[in-house]
Amino acid sequence: MATLTFGIKESVTIGGTTHSFDTTGTSDDFEITGINHVFQQTLGILHTGATQVIKFDNSGSPVESAGQIKGTDFKYMRITNNDSSNFVIVSLQDSTLNYAKNEKLLPGQSMIFKTINFETTDSSVTLGTQFANTIRATADEVMMRADTATCSVDIFVGYA
Repeated sequence: MATLTFGIKESVTIGGTTHSFDTTGTSDDFEITGINHVFQQTLGILHTGATQVIKFDNSGSPVESAGQIKGTDFKYMRITNNDSSNFVIVSLQDSTLNYAKNEKLLPGQSMIFKTINFETTDSSVTLGTQFANTIRATADEVMMRADTATCSVDIFVGYA
């Protein structure tokens, strides 16, 4: 088994003062143990419709195929939008409960997931009560749709 290690580096200078945070190469790096496999691919995400990029088998069966991973083996996922001007909508979807969590991934940005479990709310939410109606869901798939043109997206998944 391998250990996946990643760090975070931030730096901004405002009014001559630099504010920075850097874990790379230090004991503060994040480590995820038990990685036995990786799925890595660069895909063109269409703007004309949703594209399924990962399918998680949450039924407990050991079937794996290209782009399909046993949900209980999931450890880590990074998605990077390589486009310079268009955003991508990343959607974790739970087909059992019919819920989704959508995130906007801006040009040149990455997002990291350490779980495929997510929380969402039903459609009757009123401002200030979001947490009262929280529904816990588990992603069965990751869907994406680009904004106004096809976007190149990198996907990296580490799993047991």
